[in-house]
Amino acid sequence: MENSFYNMELKQFRELFVDDQQAALGDDFCIFDGRYSGKFEQLEIPVRLDAYLVLFCIKGRIRFSVNLKEFTMEEDHIALMLPGYIGQVVEVPEDDKADLHYGVIITMIPPILVTLFGRLVLHLNYYTLCGFIGGSHTDPPTLAFANNMAPEGCKLPNMGYATVYPLTMFLRIFTAQLLVLMAI
Repeated sequence: MENSFYNMELKQFRELFVDDQQAALGDDFCIFDGRYSGKFEQLEIPVRLDAYLVLFCIKGRIRFSVNLKEFTMEEDHIALMLPGYIGQVVEVPEDDKADLHYGVIITMIPPILVTLFGRLVLHLNYYTLCGFIGGSHTDPPTLAFANNMAPEGCKLPNMGYATVYPLTMFLRIFTAQLLVLMAI
């Protein structure tokens, strides 16, 4: 059972740091100050976070692993974890407690931008926009939700999803390769 992990949503992650200063927009977006106070002990087992996680280390050090690869984060470093990545706190040295600031963003910016652009510029209807949002995240549950909301026989969510999905997959692959090339 050592190699097991559990899924954690943003809401659960926020509950670990409930005493810290937080700025949140519902359960989809949160920025908070996560100073070390023993809360990282709950993250010593592997966790698959269903959110984007941006870490800023202001001072101190922390060793953590992402997808079984260890990293050491020191002062003035930044780290990004994508949804589905498996993270684990390996060590926070007692003499050098990390002062981490978290910016946790579940994919709210892309849906907002897609919705505004689609509605204001392209004048698309609500059901097509729901399909676009699901396709922009490559997220079938969003498509299922949109199909359940649409009137009987309405195929607009499916069309929106199928329109955006291939471009999204291409951009994900292209962006990953571009980031690798930039790092070399």
